[in-house]
Amino acid sequence: GSSSLEVAARGSDGELDDVIDLTAEEAAKVSLSHKCNFLDFKTAQYGVGTAATLDYTLRNRLDRIMLGYGFAPLSMSPAAIELDAGRMRVGTLVFTPAMSAGLVTVRSTVDDEELELRFVDPADIDSVKVNGLRTVSRTSRAATRKVWPQYRGERVCRAGVGPQVASVVGTNCSVEVTGAATDEHFTLEITPQAVGPCAFTLEVPETSVSESFEFQISDGE
Repeated sequence: GSSSLEVAARGSDGELDDVIDLTAEEAAKVSLSHKCNFLDFKTAQYGVGTAATLDYTLRNRLDRIMLGYGFAPLSMSPAAIELDAGRMRVGTLVFTPAMSAGLVTVRSTVDDEELELRFVDPADIDSVKVNGLRTVSRTSRAATRKVWPQYRGERVCRAGVGPQVASVVGTNCSVEVTGAATDEHFTLEITPQAVGPCAFTLEVPETSVSESFEFQISDGE
């Protein structure tokens, strides 16, 4: 149905008033996407014991965006996770942590929209991905790159375990990994100190992952 909300206020210029028209309708469409910047991928990986989050939008039968939050016509199969109603925000769904590895499908109950969440045991992390690691200018105070633990060649969001710097070769740079195990990704902080190669090794605790990386520190911008 429809309703009107009359608003009145008194200010320095006297009384002000306005009317807001409200309409309540049935949701006809749900749009879902992974919160961790996975583009249009329908499947994303999360660490066991961490809370997955999704972006969502409700639309009516005329394809108009519906405002508000707290209502999400969804089902989860299997029921390994639930919506965390106390942490829902406008446009964002938060789920309770999955306590075991496996695949969960989140489906709309009003249309055919669905996404998959694959939960990965931190002990099964098998590699590390560093985004955009090519060249860093010596004139930069510091440079940052996103870092993800991976499982079977795909990034794990909120992995529950993070890479650590095991060693750095030479004195051309210093590197550090920052971020919490429940963050969407980790951050590699690079401090250039001299022109030349910067080589370092990342390890993931409680796994066999040990990977070496190398890039150039340039003399230009």
